[in-house]
Amino acid sequence: MLVGIDVTHPGPGSVKGTPSIAAVVASFEDSYAQYPCSLEIQETKKEVCGPLCYCFTGSAFIILCRWSRI
Repeated sequence: MLVGIDVTHPGPGSVKGTPSIAAVVASFEDSYAQYPCSLEIQETKKEVCGPLCYCFTGSAFIILCRWSRI
């Protein structure tokens, strides 16, 4: 399994209080071609991925559902 995590922040000149976005992607197949994604909005300019647990749980749930069909 490959997992990617990132947080993106509002650019200069954006409206004050614009939230940051945290994302998690995870592969769920042998060819590493598909990556379900979970996104969460969080406090602006916060680099720590606060909702990471929820994001990763969502990706893991998708993976388990796919594997259980095999």
